[in-house]
Amino acid sequence: PEACCRDWLKQQLQDAGITTIIYYPIPIHRQPAYAQLGYGHGSLPITERLCSEVLSLPIFPELSDAQQQRVIEVLLQLTAAGAPAAAGTPLAA
Repeated sequence: PEACCRDWLKQQLQDAGITTIIYYPIPIHRQPAYAQLGYGHGSLPITERLCSEVLSLPIFPELSDAQQQRVIEVLLQLTAAGAPAAAGTPLAA
């Protein structure tokens, strides 16, 4: 999903009690530790786009089958409903 859709989805999942994470809100090449490489805004457009779209769902060894099913069910409900117009492009299942 686009960033606005991703943020909407993250909030909806949080409201449903499902924790998500955005691991890299700032692309690696734009982080201070890599500034000396000289990559500025726009130099890696695909990376920058993905950093605004990727949302990490729960994944860990102890995640039970029931918890996995809950995540699936909520995602299916949300994608069927689609994001509201204010949140951006509707999600597609």
